[in-house]
Amino acid sequence: ASICESSIIHSSIMTGFFDANGDPQMDPYAVLKIQSNASDTDIKKAYRTQMLQLHPDKLPPNLTAEEITAVTDKFHIVKDAYEFLTNAQYLTARRLYTAKMASRRAEYERREAFLRRQQNNTHRSSSSDPMPARGNNNMYQQQ
Repeated sequence: ASICESSIIHSSIMTGFFDANGDPQMDPYAVLKIQSNASDTDIKKAYRTQMLQLHPDKLPPNLTAEEITAVTDKFHIVKDAYEFLTNAQYLTARRLYTAKMASRRAEYERREAFLRRQQNNTHRSSSSDPMPARGNNNMYQQQ
């Protein structure tokens, strides 16, 4: 995100959701418990469902101060995730985030494929006999 975008983000959204560069620290789709290809309607529905559960006015009266703080923090994170996904002001930041996540996913998949190939090569190079060869093992011999 550019300096201008970053200042816009920090001025209108809580900084707990964003890092110093204006990038989300959490996956906004995971925060809202939706798929990354969710429609605007699905995003709004998930947001409203969570807001009804987390709204400070809807909390049970028997919660401790720590529990209220935790729920209030989550309330703000959900609100920030929704803002990030729906507000046109964050369109560029959303596109950058989506590209960054796609790049990370591709890197993860490449790394996993590499590790699978290495594992397969290791299994192929080992002997096909599952029992180890019997050698001169001094540990079991009596003197």
